[in-house]
Amino acid sequence: MVPVTSTSTTQLIQKTFNAYEYAYELKHNQLADLIRHRLKLPSLKQRFFRILQLNDIRRCDKFIRYLRNETRQRNLAKDGLFYAAQMGSVRLLDYFLTHWKIDINIQQLNNENYTTTPLLTAITYNQNEAAKFLLFRHADPSIKGQYDNALVTALHYQSNNGLIRLLLDKNVDLSAKHPDYKKLTLREYCVLTNRIKAKTELDLYIVRLINNGNYKRLKWLVDHGYKYINVHVSFKRNGRQLAKERYYEKIVKLIDDVENAQIKAKKKMNY
Repeated sequence: MVPVTSTSTTQLIQKTFNAYEYAYELKHNQLADLIRHRLKLPSLKQRFFRILQLNDIRRCDKFIRYLRNETRQRNLAKDGLFYAAQMGSVRLLDYFLTHWKIDINIQQLNNENYTTTPLLTAITYNQNEAAKFLLFRHADPSIKGQYDNALVTALHYQSNNGLIRLLLDKNVDLSAKHPDYKKLTLREYCVLTNRIKAKTELDLYIVRLINNGNYKRLKWLVDHGYKYINVHVSFKRNGRQLAKERYYEKIVKLIDDVENAQIKAKKKMNY
């Protein structure tokens, strides 16, 4: 319902609804249908998206507040958060998260009817800086969308190494699988699809875990099917040697157990 204010009806329509939306708001459905068939009018969301493209917080805020309805305002602000992620505007992302208190992990369906979040949306549109900003604001990278979690999504869309490194340091599940390559680990997926730089980042993450003596995380990865932990640290040095140099006996044993299990599996297959 449109509240009665001192603003004239003509001005209110110009600032918020077009003729179709105003007729629909007043429940004049037949008139609304007539207008929609006669005129090709841009929707409220389309006009809002055009405002957002200006990257002007003042104009964006003004457009939302002209609605004079809290429910409509919040719904538009929620859409605005996803639009901002799509455009990669850190400025607008901060505005919707801070001013409107929109949940950073809010979910909606994308055009293919898969669940998405602002973080997954930013990654999908290769807005790497926006994705990093959302991660720094504590967006949850484990929420699954069309291509599983945020890490798998970033690998799929070939995000830059900085974002992949940040996702790994957030301990996103490295044992997840790409939905189109369910029999491959993420490392094998990177090798098969020639994502060599991304594969290097995965190996460097394992090196960091070994270097820091993070046995608990390495054990978790092994238990969940990720076996590539004896990575190459340098030309003549591997993860096992690095762990041994730092006297991480548990990690050394873990690597030995993994490699022995792989040798046994190969022998069994040969028989």
